[in-house]
Amino acid sequence: MGKKTFLAILLTVFAISVGGCWDRKELESMGLVQTLGLDLAENNEVMVTCMIAIPSKLGATAEGGGSGEGPGVLLISMNAPSIYEAFNLMNTTVNREVTLLQNQALIIGEDIAKSGIKPWIDNLLRFRDMRRTLLIFVCKGKAADIMKIQPKLDPNPAEYFRDLVMTSKRTGMFPLTNLHDFIRRYQSSAQENYAPLLMEYKPSQSSEPPPQSSENGESGNGEKPESEEPTEVRIAGTAVFKSNRLVGHLDLYETQVLQIITNQFQEAFLTLPDPLRKETKITFRLTRSKPTRIKYIKNEVPSFTVDIWMEASLISIESTIDYTTPQMEEFLRQKIAAALRHRIEKVIEKTQNDFRSDIFGFGQKVRHSMLTTTEWERYRWPEKYTKSKVNINVHVFIRRVGIQFQPPKIEQ
Repeated sequence: MGKKTFLAILLTVFAISVGGCWDRKELESMGLVQTLGLDLAENNEVMVTCMIAIPSKLGATAEGGGSGEGPGVLLISMNAPSIYEAFNLMNTTVNREVTLLQNQALIIGEDIAKSGIKPWIDNLLRFRDMRRTLLIFVCKGKAADIMKIQPKLDPNPAEYFRDLVMTSKRTGMFPLTNLHDFIRRYQSSAQENYAPLLMEYKPSQSSEPPPQSSENGESGNGEKPESEEPTEVRIAGTAVFKSNRLVGHLDLYETQVLQIITNQFQEAFLTLPDPLRKETKITFRLTRSKPTRIKYIKNEVPSFTVDIWMEASLISIESTIDYTTPQMEEFLRQKIAAALRHRIEKVIEKTQNDFRSDIFGFGQKVRHSMLTTTEWERYRWPEKYTKSKVNINVHVFIRRVGIQFQPPKIEQ
């Protein structure tokens, strides 16, 4: 047997031996987690809630295909010493291997966030199935309760959470935080952590009469039943952390300030009182024209100058005052800039006095001015943030006044 023939046989045998499917997993054998929820349990354990996809229902469409009846996911909760041991317990009742390969969101309950997430960080970091693109949420109350709510427009609640947070590009009212960003801020003393805040939301009661359960319109106990709107989920702003603990939250409009300073803001509609007629309002579309610039001034008391550039497009002027002349346009531009500057200063003051938490990343500028890591650690920036001075400069340019140049005139 020649050397070439022997080598060919050897390579063939080797290729056959390594090309098998001995470790394959069929999709039909896996329970694909779409959303993961964490709550504090007794005895220092964690309650893990998994939202597992039901493929036959998630595949339903308007034209048919799939049953489309009931929720498209299965919810199951287990208490365990760790996240992954909870998966073992779930597999005592779920006949498919619970896996995080398609997980899209992680919801952290308020109780576990307030007590501190430090014990569970390593659970999130080491396991290879925990993807760094995973979206992070904090919720008021328990994550298990939030995950029970079924959205009306999407059979998959996990897709609903993802699409909901993506709308921030058009509103700037809540941050987009994934696991990679969350862990990066957690490991850094130059910027504190934050995440979008979820809460239960009940729409206003319908004006239609409540359904009757008997001929006389009374329920079994003789009282008229109250009509109950189904509870929904909304993003209420931003959860703010100090070190590894939840310390408070920003509302939707305060979150816009966070988005502006961290260069995540793109555009939003804003309404302000008319500066010449306070009982009326002016609505405009605010768009970022240049990235926000933060300049650090190294003094005994750390000082920062923040320059913000925005473009405003007028949408509505209720007072019908003509702000399109050069003088009036300049006057309105200054008023919009002053209102934005006041709003930004109030939010920064809140993070310094109430939260004592630098969520804006001013510490990043301070750290870059240090020559060594030892020098940075000795500086103790989190303690100095509360006494720092922040000067805000807002530059607003009115670029458009709408499709009608002058306000409408009403004939008498």
